[in-house]
Amino acid sequence: RGLDEEQETGVLNAMQEMHVPSGAVVIRQGDVGDYFYVVESGLLHCFIRKEPMPEDWFTDQPAGRFAPGQVLQQRDVPDLGTMVTACPAGSSVGELALMYGHPRAASVVAIEPSTLWTLDRITFRTIILKAAHRRRTMYENFLSSVPLLSSLSATERSKVADALESKVFE
Repeated sequence: RGLDEEQETGVLNAMQEMHVPSGAVVIRQGDVGDYFYVVESGLLHCFIRKEPMPEDWFTDQPAGRFAPGQVLQQRDVPDLGTMVTACPAGSSVGELALMYGHPRAASVVAIEPSTLWTLDRITFRTIILKAAHRRRTMYENFLSSVPLLSSLSATERSKVADALESKVFE
């Protein structure tokens, strides 16, 4: 939401399309969050399990359950916990992964064949930080050219630059 036009364009250009079949596990509760997903079409359901997932659910071994990308049988869905929300086209999941990389708070399963757009945390942070650095440099250069602010130290000018917000008008 808080992205400027440059950052928004960078994020949109970095997203990759992903097709998932009905029943596919998109996110497992407890996994480290690395990706953000936007639902273009289809339907996802989010499930939260109150007790921790058994350790064997976090392996890719044949005994493990609910691996990302695995297609679940209907009988497995209750094991994921309580369904807490539906994510139709136009919604998104996993935004905390972009900023913090926290463990996933829920499991997300495709209820219908779905088309998702994905963005990984490293790419997102790189886009945001590069754009923020360019903007800050531009603001500091501008502020140093304003006669009224010439008495500010570089540190003070930097603080003012950090406080500036850009607004776009037609």
